[in-house]
Amino acid sequence: MKKLILLSLSAIFLSGCVIGGVSQQQAKEISAKFIEILAPGGQVNIKSVEKAAGGDYKITVEANGQEVISYLSPDGTIFYPQGLNIAELTKQFEEFQKQQAAAEQAVPSPEATAEETPSEEVAPAEENAEEATTETAPENEAETTGEEAAE
Repeated sequence: MKKLILLSLSAIFLSGCVIGGVSQQQAKEISAKFIEILAPGGQVNIKSVEKAAGGDYKITVEANGQEVISYLSPDGTIFYPQGLNIAELTKQFEEFQKQQAAAEQAVPSPEATAEETPSEEVAPAEENAEEATTETAPENEAETTGEEAAE
């Protein structure tokens, strides 16, 4: 009977104490001080501190008009500025990959475009380039001759 009473009292006492960690109030103070170091002079308000699944503290921070959910380790040594939802981010990334694949299928590749373009179309462009060079050459010679005559 004495063991049961002693065990019950121990459980009540230990439930009120934080073993190997910080209290909610300490978590709030640690977070506020750390955020002030990161963003000095900013408007920071710790709206709430609560225990999250896994033992971390979930801290709702309002900074410069924006509300952000941050986390603090139970011992108060690691601050996570923002939690990332792995399932949601994975879903977004997979959607992005699908859109990218669809866009690549819609745009023909350069090799496919080159295969569809007959090589005969390239030749007239080359001929036109040669003609343009030939046409401008005599004019340049006349200008050079005129300059030599002026001297």
